[in-house]
Amino acid sequence: MTVGLLLVSLLTFVELNCENLFDCRHDSLRADTEFLPEAPRHWTASRYWRKLDNIGRAILSCGEDSTDCYIPDLVALCEVENDTVLRDLTKRSLLRNARYGYVMTDSPDDRGIDVALLYHEFSFAPIAHASLRVAPVRGMRPTRDILYVAGRVITDDTLHIFVVHAPSRRGGERATRRHRLAVAGRLCEAIDSVRTVQPGASIIVAGDFNDYAADSALAYIGRHGMVNVTARARGSHYNPQIQIFAEFETKRPFFESSFKTKRPKKDLHATRTTKPEIRAKITLFRAWALSSTIQQAI
Repeated sequence: MTVGLLLVSLLTFVELNCENLFDCRHDSLRADTEFLPEAPRHWTASRYWRKLDNIGRAILSCGEDSTDCYIPDLVALCEVENDTVLRDLTKRSLLRNARYGYVMTDSPDDRGIDVALLYHEFSFAPIAHASLRVAPVRGMRPTRDILYVAGRVITDDTLHIFVVHAPSRRGGERATRRHRLAVAGRLCEAIDSVRTVQPGASIIVAGDFNDYAADSALAYIGRHGMVNVTARARGSHYNPQIQIFAEFETKRPFFESSFKTKRPKKDLHATRTTKPEIRAKITLFRAWALSSTIQQAI
């Protein structure tokens, strides 16, 4: 393989839970009053902008290695409030010169929490996107929509991406298990639709599933033909509820190794550089024979 092909075939995918990225203005249609200047959290404009810059540092750090520095191509985000915070993150924070576009959901979540995908315009061109509503089951509050984005990558192939933030375990794992199963069911319906239109489609599912690899919802997705490429991730700061699934035409291993870090929540509000929860380098060849590594974010 030539050096030129390697340079144009590198795609970096990052998944990051922003941990309550709220602006400091009240939305009368959402329960966001804990993130206001006068609330007990004292969520002021200065704290908001510091958080945006720290998230920007975390994303940019994924493009750093011992020999080069580059901008991650795709970034899946969980826990973002609205279009305002995405616009501020991409246009007014440390990411302002990265030229990221973004797509996000508009979910019925009570607090207004959504998911989003940042994309670099030179390496990913969206051609379709949708916000997939999850019908609540008994005892389940309205939850985050699933974000679906299809786009062309630098090899001129189509990549299908789903970003998920499943319901939490608040109230107990057993009592809320069916809530996460409802999300998994809706996700698999959408994956089936993609496969019907494009057999052998290349698919990535990423997000915060609030479950572990052996739990029912993730096992259901696995039985549906998706490979949990982070199932065997290990590390002293490993967060096993952040997962990435993948299916490509090739059946070769998608990730050679996988590590993830989990920061204390206070880190995203601190002034020092923070690290994201998942970091992936994906080398795409035209025949979709993949060789890649998730590196530990040190």
